[in-house]
Amino acid sequence: MKILLKLSFISLLAIILTAPVYAQETSQGQQTWNDLLLQANALYQQNKPQEAIAMAKNALDKATDVFGADTREVALSLSTLAYLYHSQGKYSEAEPLCKKSLAIEEQILGPDHLDVAAALSNLAEVYAAEKKYQDAESLYKRSLKIVEKKVEPNNPYIGMILENMSKLYTEMGRTDEAKALMERAQKILSEAEKGASQ
Repeated sequence: MKILLKLSFISLLAIILTAPVYAQETSQGQQTWNDLLLQANALYQQNKPQEAIAMAKNALDKATDVFGADTREVALSLSTLAYLYHSQGKYSEAEPLCKKSLAIEEQILGPDHLDVAAALSNLAEVYAAEKKYQDAESLYKRSLKIVEKKVEPNNPYIGMILENMSKLYTEMGRTDEAKALMERAQKILSEAEKGASQ
């Protein structure tokens, strides 16, 4: 199952979007951590996966040194590194990183935070790729439940989770359920697209 970039790379995108804030409000060590993640993303975009992975490992080490082991910065670094491994088909390397990132996010934010939902979806993607379908389904359902409580019913985030679940159900041979989810997902994503273009 192919990872959905929009959903599974949320953590790294969050870092990129907050980069100016970190640059203005943090120490030199924190800026270096942020810069390392930005460089990892740039290398990934340049189709240099091994260099991107090495840079993400440096960012993880820096986050651990500067912020401590159980911090959001470490969780975001773990998620980024996991994504890079996943994109290379290295699921056994990605899985423990996703699990650790999820554990940190839950510890800090509680079980019902949107960032926890993103971490659940990330791990579900890895499980789906590993053909651990029951585990993936359970995490998608939990992620969807969190998101549906926190955002409007037509939010594209819901559509992306439904789309991923539909693909999972297709692989599991549950075609009727897959079709229903895909129809719902497409309706939500189409409405979101129309709203964005207005």
